[in-house]
Amino acid sequence: MAESLNKRIIHVDSDFALRKGYVYDEVSSQLLKEVETVYKEKGKLTDEVLSALQCVFQDSLLPALDLVDKRSVSRVTCPAGRSLYQVVGSSGTPYTCFTSSVYCSCPAYRYSVLLKEEHMMDG
Repeated sequence: MAESLNKRIIHVDSDFALRKGYVYDEVSSQLLKEVETVYKEKGKLTDEVLSALQCVFQDSLLPALDLVDKRSVSRVTCPAGRSLYQVVGSSGTPYTCFTSSVYCSCPAYRYSVLLKEEHMMDG
């Protein structure tokens, strides 16, 4: 399954995916579902899944995986079942990442969003 997803992602032109937010959102959403499935089945991420993650998330992947390795990411779930992620940054400051919308309160996220919007205006 991961191999077929990887092939589908490769067929999506990365510049188009970055310029067209809805395509990027759909691809990343499907990939994250695949990550969850593979991790539940194997207890680790396969090379195929890591390759697909690198293709979609590019430069932000390694710092994100580093945070996971350092156990700086915690899932917080309320009694009603809604959840969010709390990420402790390198400075020790906790940041909130919402699952219902693609948002994080960290400065790196705001910076990358501003850059992305600037690139979208250029294209």
